Amino acid sequence: NAQVHWATALLNDHPGEVAFFESRLPQASGLLAPDDFASVWPGLQAAQRQQPAITLDMLLADDSGTSGSRPNWLIIDCLPAMPVLRGGEAALEDLDVIWLRTFRAAVDDAGEGTSGPDAGLVDYLGDKGFQLSSAAESLQPQLCELLFVRSPVSRLQPVERARAELLGELESVRSELSSVATARMEAEKAQQDTAAKLAASEKSQQETAAKLAASEKAQQDT
Repeated sequence: NAQVHWATALLNDHPGEVAFFESRLPQASGLLAPDDFASVWPGLQAAQRQQPAITLDMLLADDSGTSGSRPNWLIIDCLPAMPVLRGGEAALEDLDVIWLRTFRAAVDDAGEGTSGPDAGLVDYLGDKGFQLSSAAESLQPQLCELLFVRSPVSRLQPVERARAELLGELESVRSELSSVATARMEAEKAQQDTAAKLAASEKSQQETAAKLAASEKAQQDT
């Protein structure tokens, strides 16, 4: 299928070497240590190894030249989800729908500042313009499946910001034009005042010259 592009990568919130835990349970393999799954799968064991990771934005940037478009859906079927989301800041701007698996505590304790693997997930996506549309129970009671959709209002926010910026620029231009017009009027008034003073000075000089001429004529007549 020309519309499907496969890529294999370990995703994190930043590129570089990271500890990867491989368990017999595929759904438990990833960036979380077995202790993080104590409430989900007690006694879980995993082998640890260092492995290079990249971000979601890096993965999509490498693939954008092949597909020619950016996805607007994201499915995160691994734990935890937050490193993937944090590494996809640019990708989130294009997304309309996000489906993911996470720990139930991330939803039950939303907004309470918990320290779990996906703590703050709901608030984080809320700040990015996504609303929690549905939450479904997983086969494992300590896990759940969440569906987030883009809030229509959030799509308008960039437009409103651009509109506000444009209006601000127009107001700045108007202010500059008004300042230029005011300065021009002041300059013209100053020129007129100077011209009036010169005219008054010339008139005074002419009147003085006329008086002198009249005085000289009077002296000659006497």
